[in-house]
Amino acid sequence: MKSYEQGGLFYAVTFIRQYKNASIVYFTIDKEHSFRNHDPHSYEEFRHFILSIKEGNTDYDCVLRSGNGSDGHMSYSFIVSPPLPVHKTKMELIFSEVEFPHATKSGFEFSISL
Repeated sequence: MKSYEQGGLFYAVTFIRQYKNASIVYFTIDKEHSFRNHDPHSYEEFRHFILSIKEGNTDYDCVLRSGNGSDGHMSYSFIVSPPLPVHKTKMELIFSEVEFPHATKSGFEFSISL
């Protein structure tokens, strides 16, 4: 597991599932309890992310497969094609927050190196 932390939020790539023709990247966001909104009449707005990958000269197509969340936890899975290399290689996963439904980048972006 690789992670990034900022402002009471813990972002993590929990695992990557490999298939013959694609990979699936599993990504979670967890909010520290002290940063959560405890008002029962309000809700946490769901955050939307896109994934891009830098690794050698390969161009990867990354598509959001699913996303869901509850109080203080959100999870996403991205389908990546072609499949990510299994051998050790320098790779950077870049997560960019976007405003839904137009996929306009919000300006918040971070990367996780594998």
